[in-house]
Amino acid sequence: MSATRSGHGSNDRRFEMNGVQRSDGGSTTLPQGQDDRRGRGSVLLGTLARAGVLILLVTLLAGYAAYTYTARQPTVYEATAEVVLSSSNRFAPLSNSFSGAEDRYVQNQANIMMTLSVLDRAAVRLGDGVPGTELRGQVSAVPAGSNEVISVIAQAADPALAAARADAVAIAYGEFTLAEVQSLADQAAAVAAAEPAVVRDIRARAAIFGDGVAVIQPASVPSEPVLPNPGRNAYLAAAAAFLLSTGLALAWRSSRRPVGRDTLAAEAGGPLLGEVPVRWFGSAAVPQQPGQDRYALALQALRYRLRDAGHQSVMLTSVGRDTSATSALLGLAAAEAAQGRRVVLLDATDDGRLLRRAGATPPSVPLTTLVAGGGSLGAALQPVPALSGQHGGGVQIARVERTSVAAIGALRPSLTTLLASADLVLVDAGSAVHDATAYALLGEVGAVVAVVRAKYRGRELSELRRQLDLAGRECDGVLVTHRTWLPSLRTAATPAVLPRRPGPATLRAPLPAADGTEATGAPPATVRRSGA
Repeated sequence: MSATRSGHGSNDRRFEMNGVQRSDGGSTTLPQGQDDRRGRGSVLLGTLARAGVLILLVTLLAGYAAYTYTARQPTVYEATAEVVLSSSNRFAPLSNSFSGAEDRYVQNQANIMMTLSVLDRAAVRLGDGVPGTELRGQVSAVPAGSNEVISVIAQAADPALAAARADAVAIAYGEFTLAEVQSLADQAAAVAAAEPAVVRDIRARAAIFGDGVAVIQPASVPSEPVLPNPGRNAYLAAAAAFLLSTGLALAWRSSRRPVGRDTLAAEAGGPLLGEVPVRWFGSAAVPQQPGQDRYALALQALRYRLRDAGHQSVMLTSVGRDTSATSALLGLAAAEAAQGRRVVLLDATDDGRLLRRAGATPPSVPLTTLVAGGGSLGAALQPVPALSGQHGGGVQIARVERTSVAAIGALRPSLTTLLASADLVLVDAGSAVHDATAYALLGEVGAVVAVVRAKYRGRELSELRRQLDLAGRECDGVLVTHRTWLPSLRTAATPAVLPRRPGPATLRAPLPAADGTEATGAPPATVRRSGA
């Protein structure tokens, strides 16, 4: 055995994960970082390829929706007239000097163009019935890139009207400025009326300043509308939809990607017994599970783990809050019965889901009560005909009081009594991570099997391993489950019955039936009280 293992070890060392075998027997190791980058890149490309149709569809729909919505919007034309100011400072009738920043003066003049005094003049000039208050939302004035230049931008549904509005505001500004300059000159002349020379100087200054406008560049009639722009909006919407859908696809892959059954088993701290299917509809009375060949393999792996166990009792505990352990337990029971063996199921769940899914009538007396008080096992056991095998195997089910098995060692007498006549006892008490009773039963059974979904991503695996350490136990095996829509109809092929050697297991008395009689017609077995 040691020589064989050594040979396998040498072969394993030859084929390293990141190595390439050469013809001369040596190996060339690829850089780890390069290999990881190639692996991540291929996985990302594969994810995008699988989601490519959906991403393309979302992109096209977003672009089409943006195009059609934008195309239905009103058409808007935009025209621009430019006003070149003749001065960089405001009019001063009595002095040539005026302190102030040039850019601030230009900005002030642009603000004056948007006052109602100017816009009302422009509305009168246009004569289209639109008052100055409405023109304020259709016209804007901003300083241009060069100094002393203001751009007057007007919008309208008609291109000619947009140009006319821009020109009207520019001309109205000149008229308003000329009127203001004349008003200031008249006031200054009235003050200096006693000095004719000063009055002449004021009038000369006003004539030179004039309307404050050097040149008005009329607006050109636009040939293309600025709004709507369906092509641009469609492109932006399609690009945003592409980036968003691609990000969601990658995020969904990261959150839903299975970590692998070997990794799940390693995190639980036990060997992988196998991956088995469970029915999607787990709440109905459907004990049969699909994939009995997989359950038979997992059962054989469990037998190897039970060779050194004190007794043949196994508790299946779910990792997380799902109930896949109940379905997996029924699948193992069916595989055991199909091989001519006798199985007893113990329902210690808080809601009795094992009895419900097995389709069995709840026994009249809990097993723990009967063992404690003495009596026939027939009152505590109910058959599960749907799981009975064709080679003499059978499945019976019992229930236990959760309050009576919470103490350490409380369930052990019941298990010992059942194993006197059964080949295997399977216990379902819920999740040991979230249920105190299930946690208490970890030390009562011969083996503990963790049941985890194939797509599980959580932290309960490490918590289960911690609880097993506290109980002085180890995880004897891990069953990975995946849900399936397939029906649970039995196939024509039946698993072969394993040969059973003569021994204590074959000489055991059959378990009592539900009516209190033994399967062979012998008197029912009784459980004596301790010390009787």
